[in-house]
Amino acid sequence: MTGRRSIIGTFVLCALALCTFGAANASAGGREYMCEANTATNAEQFSDAHCTVEATGSGGYKHVEIPNGETQEFVVANANTAKGTTAPTPTLLASTVAGVAVEVECTKVTGEGSLTNSEKGTSGTGTVNYSGCAVTKPAGKGCVVTEGGFKTALLAVTTEGLGANEVQLGPKSGTEFTTVPISGCSMSGLNQKYAVSGKIIATAHGATLTTAHENITKQGTLNFGGSKAGLTGAVTVSTPFGLFAFALT
Repeated sequence: MTGRRSIIGTFVLCALALCTFGAANASAGGREYMCEANTATNAEQFSDAHCTVEATGSGGYKHVEIPNGETQEFVVANANTAKGTTAPTPTLLASTVAGVAVEVECTKVTGEGSLTNSEKGTSGTGTVNYSGCAVTKPAGKGCVVTEGGFKTALLAVTTEGLGANEVQLGPKSGTEFTTVPISGCSMSGLNQKYAVSGKIIATAHGATLTTAHENITKQGTLNFGGSKAGLTGAVTVSTPFGLFAFALT
């Protein structure tokens, strides 16, 4: 059985993966479905295991609804999200702090959590781990991410009240997503622990959840070191059986 949760994908953040179809609904958001192999003719057919490409006839894949109130555990990762699903997509956090452009790039993203359907959409919680992190700006100043990575606080994930392909992620309590510790800089003022705070709306497609710098800065709800920040990345969300899919129906 292949399960696909097209959401949440990331970071995240994630981090979690979803696939939403249909028109936006003011009171309800996307719901999670399993995307399973289908051997019989079905009105809702997809030709790919992410349940994103519509198809006709028999075979392929189909949505199987997950009942309201049933909690699904998931894991999230950025592996196989680039170059035809053969390579990871790095996550890039960027901002300008005290007039200095600061960028942190992380090559590995993993996480875990749970999601539950309701009549209003899908909601849940999860955490995300970032590793293989480096300070790419300012360059040549010796800056490093202390211990090479960081972990988010417990995040709340929801599709409730959102439009097609939208998933909101933010701290379950308080405002702080995570803290990014930077040290070793020849510019001593940059050596500190930077709070990342606020919330974001990610875009789901199939089993992949993405964020783009331009979209996140336009939302204006994510801050790094007290300044508006952008976030670029891609993740998928899966169960031990495979990936999920989110859809508006």
